[in-house]
Amino acid sequence: MPQIPCRLSHLIVDDTQSVQSVVLKEHNGSRSVHIGIGIYEAMAIQRLLDQEPFPRPLTHDLFEHAITSLGGSLHSLHITTLDDDGTYFAHLSIQRDGTIFDIDCRPSDGLALILRQKGALISIDSALLSEDTSTANDENPAE
Repeated sequence: MPQIPCRLSHLIVDDTQSVQSVVLKEHNGSRSVHIGIGIYEAMAIQRLLDQEPFPRPLTHDLFEHAITSLGGSLHSLHITTLDDDGTYFAHLSIQRDGTIFDIDCRPSDGLALILRQKGALISIDSALLSEDTSTANDENPAE
């Protein structure tokens, strides 16, 4: 299946719930996908979107610093499949010296990392997208 370029459209955080949501929307289209994520990943993404500094590196900061310290850069996040239990799977692509390394990751962790890299690609398998029927504001919080 083809991978469709997407962007983070919405982050839905409700601290009274155990599962939060991200909404990814295709570029130049109306299809989207809602992915449930954990509260800690949602907080990491929210902190990043709000450009809220933290006095010490958190896990996603640590991983990003390790990648760059080793001469790599975050290249892309590809959300590839959805299993029968409703779990999404993804891989994070890291570029180093012209070589791309793909690492299995949870979509939420991948988003918390890839949003740190301006211009990095987020894509999703076209079969996972559905027509967006929401009336929510379509601003891109990641810009």
